Amino acid sequence: MTVLCGNGARRLSVFLAAAAAVGALMAVVPSADARPGLPPPEPVDLYDMVRRDLGILPDTGYTPPGEGARAALRTGLDRVAARDWQAADDALHPHGYSGTAQSDVPSGALFGRVFPLDHPNAGWGAAYIMGRGTSVAIHVPHPVCEPGVERMGVEVARGVKDSVLVVAGAKRFAGGPEAGCSHPGKEPLPADCAAASDPWVCDETVFHTWSEYLRGRSMPAVSLVGLSTDRAVADVEVDVPEASDSSFGEAIAVSAEQAGFTVCRSWTDTCPGADEGRWSRQALAYGAAAAAGAARADRTARTAFAAVQVRQSVLDNAEEIVLMAKAVAAAVAARH
Repeated sequence: MTVLCGNGARRLSVFLAAAAAVGALMAVVPSADARPGLPPPEPVDLYDMVRRDLGILPDTGYTPPGEGARAALRTGLDRVAARDWQAADDALHPHGYSGTAQSDVPSGALFGRVFPLDHPNAGWGAAYIMGRGTSVAIHVPHPVCEPGVERMGVEVARGVKDSVLVVAGAKRFAGGPEAGCSHPGKEPLPADCAAASDPWVCDETVFHTWSEYLRGRSMPAVSLVGLSTDRAVADVEVDVPEASDSSFGEAIAVSAEQAGFTVCRSWTDTCPGADEGRWSRQALAYGAAAAAGAARADRTARTAFAAVQVRQSVLDNAEEIVLMAKAVAAAVAARH
């Protein structure tokens, strides 16, 4: 059964209404005395949950979160990771979010889920904490606009024990009058949570708030991005931030090659998506932390980051998505 944080009848009814859309999910509201014990998590398909939590993303479907909302969703993620359901609900519910404990049938993994109850079109995204959620952060910053990338994110999360999957909740350029998957002008828009043209714009997104929380827990990160087939020079491009150790990216590149894919390495090759992969807000944050850690000879601060940009023609093929995801997961899992 699904565990729903909180104990109000209205909260339960709202959750049930949302759950009906994905297959009559069952919910139980635990009493304070019952915590931290949990009923068995309900068996679901993680990919179905991601699709439900994304909802239907309109071109302009984005409401910038205020500082209070970002802080609350950060706390909610932390409390769901700790399985502190009452504290999670106290943080999440005022902002239309909740937390559940579920079981992914295809992988058998238990996961915590932070998700929008009934208005995913606010565009803030969702997070999925596999197991203990202590190994690697898996970023999907541009869902829907790069078809197949959400599926790849799910498959990588399934292959890396204790990972955390973070999925943005809006089309990349949502938030403008003619926005969506295509940039309508020169100015960056508020939903672009991994903006390369002006990376600081994404500081006020929930996606980056969650990314920074996980980086603060010394978790390395892999950002999964699609690269248009006409731009790509290889099946996959692997990018690492400046000042970062390239060995993390190299392990992913080697694993992809062993799986039969061609690879462009931004630290040795000229790759068309290198600016995006190396200068996104998340890449800059991880790179700065790596540089600071190197200056202090502090290995604990030198957390690795790699952007994995996959040719769209690969993402269009379900079998190749799985092969690529397994290659990425194998490389990441071997290092953590």
